[in-house]
Amino acid sequence: MHLLDWVWEASPVLSALSKYRTSCAAVLRGGGTELLLTERPWDGNYLVGTLLPSPDHVHVVGTGAPRTIIATSAHGAAADARSRLLPEFEQLVLLAQLREVQVDLHWVRDAEPGTVPTVDLDAALDRFLTHASCLIEAARRGDGKPLAVPETGVLVRFEILLARVQADAVARDNGEPGGMDEAMALWLESGEDLVDVVRATTVGPAEEPSRPAIATATPPKPPTAVAAPGRTR
Repeated sequence: MHLLDWVWEASPVLSALSKYRTSCAAVLRGGGTELLLTERPWDGNYLVGTLLPSPDHVHVVGTGAPRTIIATSAHGAAADARSRLLPEFEQLVLLAQLREVQVDLHWVRDAEPGTVPTVDLDAALDRFLTHASCLIEAARRGDGKPLAVPETGVLVRFEILLARVQADAVARDNGEPGGMDEAMALWLESGEDLVDVVRATTVGPAEEPSRPAIATATPPKPPTAVAAPGRTR
């Protein structure tokens, strides 16, 4: 059952299935999430686990994994997926996005001036712009408390930026000039502010990712593209 290779949580509950002939399995897709649903051969219990997000979207290594559901009925499996599995998936993806943004900013900030190749800098900016709308949406949703004025100001600045980036992309597709200088400047100047707002509004103390430590040597550069080649399903 090769789908087991793509389950995010490599738990004994699911790995044991590789020793048995499984009659059927289904992949449920929606909103960028993929769930593996199958029956346990020896007792008929339903198992539901999340498949790994595509590495083209976000790298989730080191963030933990959503816990696999074991349920005696389809109704119970669906209820547990809504109440626990999907929220865990969303939170862990958010943590991975925060980590990628922080690592890129840390890398650019601590590199010697003039030593960051343009292609790598552009790739890091693309990664940030890919994650920014999700981070803003998560902060807006937050913990139900009203955002402070400074926090709202940070979100609005980046919302305006994303709208301009989209307009520039349309202009370039139509053969008109469109630049990314404003996006680059705001990312480098205030990207950490956005990370702070998202962390403050969405991440609990037990889940909070630590800020990258200041290194004495230039940290290794991140991948050179958002859509870096990776395994595909």
